[in-house]
Amino acid sequence: MAKRKVLITHAVPVNNGDAALVTSLYDTLIQAGHEVTIATFYYDIVKAKYPQLPFIRELGDYYFLRKLPFLKTSFIKLNYWLNRQYRSHDVYIAAPGGYINSYYYLGHALAPLIEAHKDGKKTAIYAQSIGPLNDQDKVRFVNAAKAIDRLRVRDTFSKVVMQELPYPGDYLRTKDAAFLLPLQDNIQTSSKQVAVSVRQWGHDDRDMKTYLSLMAEMCNYLVKQGYEIVFLSTCQGVPGYKDDSETATEVQELLANEFGLSEQITVDNTYYTIDALMQRLQDFDLVLGTRLHMCILAWVNRVPALNISYEVKGKECYTYLGIPEYSIDFNQDTATALQTLGEFVTERAAIKTSTLATIETIHLEVLQDFQRFQDTLMD
Repeated sequence: MAKRKVLITHAVPVNNGDAALVTSLYDTLIQAGHEVTIATFYYDIVKAKYPQLPFIRELGDYYFLRKLPFLKTSFIKLNYWLNRQYRSHDVYIAAPGGYINSYYYLGHALAPLIEAHKDGKKTAIYAQSIGPLNDQDKVRFVNAAKAIDRLRVRDTFSKVVMQELPYPGDYLRTKDAAFLLPLQDNIQTSSKQVAVSVRQWGHDDRDMKTYLSLMAEMCNYLVKQGYEIVFLSTCQGVPGYKDDSETATEVQELLANEFGLSEQITVDNTYYTIDALMQRLQDFDLVLGTRLHMCILAWVNRVPALNISYEVKGKECYTYLGIPEYSIDFNQDTATALQTLGEFVTERAAIKTSTLATIETIHLEVLQDFQRFQDTLMD
């Protein structure tokens, strides 16, 4: 296979969930012998955090567009043709993740691919969750199909969404791109510490008050089992960006006010690079994670993780991991959640053994699937 100049587009690796996805894709492409660049939002922050990686500014990464968002799509299209550095690649792959839905404006993610296709370049979307899509976005996504040479969705829900659309292009199912990462070496000893990740979520008629109360109840249960709680997230520590430690502080206050807990509870609001976070996760006995990639990164580091699923991607991932019962709904009733948590804590050794074996298999599957994906894209 000939070496290609590849641009990973629409990256946001200021968030360590996205950093895991982007760097795993980047490393896999580099190992395949390609020359790879990453187009990122929050360029100044990201470049300072990861100076060793070849970042360029994403086409829409300009402050004035945050104030004038109605100009963004038109600006992206024009900027593609004016930006020689951005145009200099052979293949454009949209970063893995979960932004092809109506919670975000998917037109901004599709625009660089559409312009690259007009320019005679190969284009792809890799390991995305697709949907939910409103009627307008369904039309927008189907119309963009002719500009997308290859599409991989990362779960069954997304495949069902695709089957219900009159989508004329090529698409297949894979799994989350973070499973391109191999299992890490980690001699785990009991630390009696639990890492807990939380987040704000305002979609799907979710109720934050119910969620915060649920998290406080679960943390209280863990403290009663002799654990210390450390709030830690893939998304924290960067001024002007989403910071889950703010939500963690709300739960911390509930624990203090309703259960009298303070000494056993810590909020870690430090920013970690992806490598530093991977290392930090190995300090814990288990993870209670609302952020899906907090859970996946924990598992990759051989730390068992119970998921709190705020949208369908959490439940989908835990289904193919073979442990769907350990993905609790964001607004789950407290009694059911505490019963599930109790089972997870009690049976975590057996759960860990079986799930790690599944992850080993998934890792090989996604590597093989990616080989087929790149073979058809880069021929």
